[in-house]
Amino acid sequence: MAGKNFRVGDRVRWESGGRVAEGQVVKVAFESGRIGDFVYGASRDDPRYIIETDEGRRAAHRAEVLTRSQPAQV
Repeated sequence: MAGKNFRVGDRVRWESGGRVAEGQVVKVAFESGRIGDFVYGASRDDPRYIIETDEGRRAAHRAEVLTRSQPAQV
């Protein structure tokens, strides 16, 4: 995980299909799980961050692909 830690509530961004996606961490998964048809692997040593995008979709990512972003402007 190389020093990157995120918590529930953190705003993050990542590259997805040639564009930048943003969302909020809603769960830190330490066990494998499923989001829709997508099955992700996770463990205590290699957790997945479950993120809800600004469009309402969910994704699971490793810490190394995520970057902390600024809170959404209201």
